[in-house]
Amino acid sequence: MADGSTVSGNRIHATYRGVTTWWSLNNTIMNNTISIDSPRADRSRYAAIYLALNGGQTVVTGNEIVGLQINRTTTAGFAAGILFNASLDTVLVANNMVAVDNFANIGAATGNDVYGIAFDNAAGNSVNSIYHNSVRIGSSDETGIHAGFGPHQESTTAQTWNVRNNIFVSDQDAANANAIYWPIDSNTQLNADFNNYFVSGASANLGLYNTTNAATLADWQTASGVDANSGEVDVEFVSTTDLRLTGSSVGDNNLAGAPSSILTDIDGTTRSSVAPYKGAFEGDVELMTDVEITIDAFSVLAPADDSSFDLGTGAETEVTFTWEEATSNAEVTYVFMLDSANADFSNPLFTIESDNDGSATALTGTYAVIDSTLKDLGVLSGESIDLKWTVMAVASDSTRMAENAFNISFTTMIGVSNEPEELPLTFKLNQNYPNPFNPTSTIQFTLPQSGDVRLDVFTITGQLVTTLVNTRMGSGEHSVTFDGSNLASGVYIYRIMAGKNIQTKRMTLIK
Repeated sequence: MADGSTVSGNRIHATYRGVTTWWSLNNTIMNNTISIDSPRADRSRYAAIYLALNGGQTVVTGNEIVGLQINRTTTAGFAAGILFNASLDTVLVANNMVAVDNFANIGAATGNDVYGIAFDNAAGNSVNSIYHNSVRIGSSDETGIHAGFGPHQESTTAQTWNVRNNIFVSDQDAANANAIYWPIDSNTQLNADFNNYFVSGASANLGLYNTTNAATLADWQTASGVDANSGEVDVEFVSTTDLRLTGSSVGDNNLAGAPSSILTDIDGTTRSSVAPYKGAFEGDVELMTDVEITIDAFSVLAPADDSSFDLGTGAETEVTFTWEEATSNAEVTYVFMLDSANADFSNPLFTIESDNDGSATALTGTYAVIDSTLKDLGVLSGESIDLKWTVMAVASDSTRMAENAFNISFTTMIGVSNEPEELPLTFKLNQNYPNPFNPTSTIQFTLPQSGDVRLDVFTITGQLVTTLVNTRMGSGEHSVTFDGSNLASGVYIYRIMAGKNIQTKRMTLIK
C-alpha cells in the first residue's frame, strides 16, 4: 500500500495475503470481506491482513475475515486473520470479525498454527489498540496452536498491546487451544481488560501465560495479572462465519464492556456510552454494568516548576513535557493545557493531545513550533510571557485534572527579516485547532494547484459523519469550520482528497 492509501469495501479471495502494508504510512483498511482459499504452496505468514513495517496512523476496522487456509508441503506453517510484523507508531484494530470455522492445510505438513489476531516479530515500537473485535477459532484437524490472540513463536515484544472489549473464542479441543496466548514472561506490554474469553473443548486452556497453562479465567488472571474486569461466558453467534450476536447473548450483561473511543459498531450502530457490548457487534438490548469509570490521581513532572526557555538562543531545540500515568479502568487519553499564569484552566489559551494521538504521557514541541504557537496567541517577537501548564486525563465521559500545575516562561524568537522568501506551495493538511475542541474547530489545508477537493469526517470506525468540502478549489491556503454540536464526545478522523493526494488526521471532541 502507498502512503495514505485506503482499501475499503472489497470482497477479497486471497491465495496468500489479502491486504499488505510495507514501509507505508497512514493506511486505512476498512469494511472488506476477506478469505484465504486455494492457497499457494509454502508461503510464510499467510494472513488476511498483514501489517508489516507500517507507520503513522494505521486503522483496521469493520473487516470480516471469513476463512483461512494454508498450503505447507513439508514443514509446518501458520495463518492469522490480522497479523502484525514490526509495526511502528500507532495502530487501531477495531470492530473486526475473524471467523475461522475450519482451518485447514491442503499440503502434507502437520502441526500448523492458527490465530485470530497475532504478531510474529518482536521488533517495532507501535502502540496497538485492539478494541471491540470478535474472534472465533473453530475446531479443525490440525494439531498446532489454535488461539484467538497472541504471538507466533515470539517470547518478547517491544510493542504495546492495549486489548479491550473483545470477544475471543477457541473451539478446538486440545491443550494448545487458547482464547488468549501469551508465551512471554512479562505483562509490561500487555494492557488487557474488559474482554470475554471462552474455550469449549474439555482439554483446552482459556489462556497461556509464559509457560503456565490457565484452564479458567481465574487462573489466567492469577498468572498474568491482567484482565481484572474480563469475563468467561459462552457466546451465541449468528453463524460460524457471521459473528454478530444472537439469542441469549443479546442482552447478556456479562458481555458489557467499558466505554471507549469506539463510538459505533461494525454496522454503524451507535454504541452505548455507558455499557457497550464487547466484540464487533452492538446488540439492541441495553446492558447494565456495575463498573464505574475511575481515573486515579496523577501529577505533572517536567519541566520543573518555574522553568524558563529562551526560544531564540541556546543549544536546546525542543521541550518535552512529561507527567505520571493516570491509572484507570477505561481507555485514557491526555490533553496538554497552557494558560495564563494567574488563570485556572477553565478557558485555557492552548490545548493539544499528547504524543501518540493522546496516549503518551509526554508531549514534545520544537522551539520553532512553540514560538509559532505563542506568536499566534499574540506574543510579539523577542517578548517574554509567563504561563502555566497542566494535563487533563480523559476516559469516556470522565475527566480528571493533574494534581498540580507548573509555572513556565518563554521568550520568543526575534525575526531576522521583514521580507521572508516566498516558498512554493505544497499539499498539506494541518492539525485542526483547537484540538481537543468543543464544539467547533478549524481545519486548514494548502493546495499547490487548483482542482477537485473533498474533505470528509469519519468516526474512528470509518463511518462517514459529514462532508465538509466537495467542490473545485483554487490553489492556496484554505480553512473550514467543523461543528460537532450534535455529536458525542470521542475521536474522529478527517480526510482530504485532492487529485492523487490523500491525507488524514485525527481530532478529539470533548463535551
